[in-house]
Amino acid sequence: MTRTLIYLRASMLFQTVFSYNSYVIMDDKIAIMDTADARVTDKWFANLREALGDRKPDYLVVSHLEPDHASNIQKVAETYPDMQIVGNAKTFNMMGQFFRYRLNGQKGCSGRGR
Repeated sequence: MTRTLIYLRASMLFQTVFSYNSYVIMDDKIAIMDTADARVTDKWFANLREALGDRKPDYLVVSHLEPDHASNIQKVAETYPDMQIVGNAKTFNMMGQFFRYRLNGQKGCSGRGR
């Protein structure tokens, strides 16, 4: 399979312009790089579904927990329960402060930030 990088981007006009940067890496395995702000959840999921087609993501890579990158972690984890979430130890320690979702084996640590 040819490796493909898909940029999931949406802009919404509020009082200021808001956009998000999220990517999907399509190869033998599929990785989602970050999610998006809660204000663009529906658009982000529509773009994600279009990018994935009939495939499911293997990984969600969480770079950091600022809302414009991480607001949809819980929703995407619930939507794809077999997907592994990749981050560092500090990311997972902080996740409990923002989400009520229990990872139940979805967690994968990069080994940094221990």
